[in-house]
Amino acid sequence: MAEDRWIESIPDPVRSMEGFRQIGYTPQSALADLIDNSISADATKIEITTTSRMDGSVVYIADNGCGMSEETLIQAMKYGSSSTLGKTKLSVYGLGMKLASSAFSRRFTVVSRDEKGTESSATWDIDSQGERPWQMQLTTPKNVYIEVLNSVAGNKSGTVIVWEKADLKEADNIKRKTNNDSSQNRIEVVIKDHLGLTFHRFIEGTAKNSKKIVIKFNGVEVEGWNPVDPDFIAPGWKHDGEEFEHEVNRDGKKDKVPYFARAFILNADEKNENSQGAHERARITLKYQGIYAFREDRLLQPPSWLNVRPTSHNDFNSLRVILDLDPRLDLDIKTDVKKSGIQLPPDMFIEIEDLVNHYLKEARSRSQVLKRKKNLEKTKNTNLHGDSGKIIDKHGSEIPMPPTNRIDRNNVEVSNTYGKNVLRLKESPSISPSIMVEAVDSLDDNMLYEPLFNGTEITIRLNRSHDFYQKFYFNLIDNKIARIGFDAIFWAFARAEINSVDRLKDQFVDMRLFVSSILRRIAEDIKDANIEEDDLTDEDAS
Repeated sequence: MAEDRWIESIPDPVRSMEGFRQIGYTPQSALADLIDNSISADATKIEITTTSRMDGSVVYIADNGCGMSEETLIQAMKYGSSSTLGKTKLSVYGLGMKLASSAFSRRFTVVSRDEKGTESSATWDIDSQGERPWQMQLTTPKNVYIEVLNSVAGNKSGTVIVWEKADLKEADNIKRKTNNDSSQNRIEVVIKDHLGLTFHRFIEGTAKNSKKIVIKFNGVEVEGWNPVDPDFIAPGWKHDGEEFEHEVNRDGKKDKVPYFARAFILNADEKNENSQGAHERARITLKYQGIYAFREDRLLQPPSWLNVRPTSHNDFNSLRVILDLDPRLDLDIKTDVKKSGIQLPPDMFIEIEDLVNHYLKEARSRSQVLKRKKNLEKTKNTNLHGDSGKIIDKHGSEIPMPPTNRIDRNNVEVSNTYGKNVLRLKESPSISPSIMVEAVDSLDDNMLYEPLFNGTEITIRLNRSHDFYQKFYFNLIDNKIARIGFDAIFWAFARAEINSVDRLKDQFVDMRLFVSSILRRIAEDIKDANIEEDDLTDEDAS
């Protein structure tokens, strides 16, 4: 029997590095990882510059941080470098700079000048690994690299990372196979937007234990974008936030680590801005709703619901939840190498789920109110009932009207088969006698419909604010036949009242209240209509 023994198993460098390139970085997440290193080095200026060449772009990421000596640079270039290298806890696994760089460049170089003025340069070349496994190259820094470093750091300390033959097309959300001016512009916009969100606290100078930083991309300063800027928040909204605790176990030692969550409801009404342009800058869309998870003031991933909700929904565009996480939670929340994804453990998930679900209800309620307001505004000068009126006016005469005389504005005397009866029928305010069905903003007691008398015939008014009208009529913008059908039913109910006796007039009022109530409950489970301007066809115009 062979004795137990330990043997060294060194992975194949070519296969390993090729595998590292497929870890799932995007250009924007890769650049964010390198900016983490600059922030750790106390940099206040970080400039990213791209230069196009026939064989691909050259990308420079330069900063004015503390720089590195040759010994420190060698350690930093090691796959899985020591956590003691960084001055902050932004580094998680000591892999970011290498994996991020190799994902988009087969050869990358790091040039650094320390605080003593000593310059060092080291290069990883994937294509040389077959002949020189796991070896990096130490070289004299090229003059062009020093010029780029000096443009940001002057003659002081700093670092520049150089990606050769880089391909940034993956940042283009259209992902065209060819590079052109439009593609380059989209790439720059995506990268700047990502960096502006990810590091907005550092750009604004609100990050704890860090200096305010300036990030430039091809000479243009990246603007920080705070998803919960005070200008975006709904008037009167206030949530002080809630602190929770999660127990971690490290080497047999248990510790309770706090984390913090705060909900924000945004002002989704573009006509009621807190400041000029606030609604547009707030980006109230599906893409930006959800939970924003921060670690050391740096956004860990694009907003999502972290599985609290299965999908996004327009009703929740105005809800954003800020989640601030302690680095001691890294292993428990499964922070990935790219710092672009997390997974909450069960106890944290339950706490966050309860908080989020509470405010999802608030967001949905506000969204529905705003939708109704918009629908009413968009259809204010639109007659959805013109076709119904024409048909009722044409065929209503086939059902004889009993002799009717108005007594006052609210009552009429009707001579029907039951004799002379006084019934409650308000006077129709319509100027045109041909308007048989019209919609108004509201009715007494939130009725859905009410009968009127225009002097010769019964007409009806519909309540545009009623849930049934909101859910059914607005969802029937393009279905004229269904609209006519509903109008005809309500008109028939109203016409039936004219052939009753006066002792039943209160019962008809009660019936309208009952019908309105029942239809309101039915409408509760129907999705609100989201009317666009194009939905209003010419035939619907008044």
